[in-house]
Amino acid sequence: MNPIHRRAVIHFTDASTLDLEWPKQDTKGCVFLSEAIRKAIESERLLVEVEGNLLVIPMRNVKYVELIPVPEQLPEGVIRNARYRAQPTLTSLHPHAKL
Repeated sequence: MNPIHRRAVIHFTDASTLDLEWPKQDTKGCVFLSEAIRKAIESERLLVEVEGNLLVIPMRNVKYVELIPVPEQLPEGVIRNARYRAQPTLTSLHPHAKL
C-alpha cells in the first residue's frame, strides 16, 4: 500500500468484507478523519464514494471496521497501543462463518 493512502476493511455481520483504499484526505488533516470516525460511530449509515458511485452502508450490517494505518488523531476514549494476545481467527470474529 502506498504510504500516502489509507485503507479500510469493513467486516459485515454476514462474514463478508469490503476492502477500500483512498488517498490521504488533505482537506483538514487528522481532525477530518477523527471527525469522520466519530460521525460514522454515531450514524445509522456509512457513506463512501467509490469510483464514481456512492455506497450507503447501513451500520446495523457492520460488525466492525479496520482502519489502516491507525489515524494519528482518534476520538476521545479510544484504547491505544493494544495488541493481540492471540491472532483473531475467522471463527472468533465471525462465529457463524463456515471454514
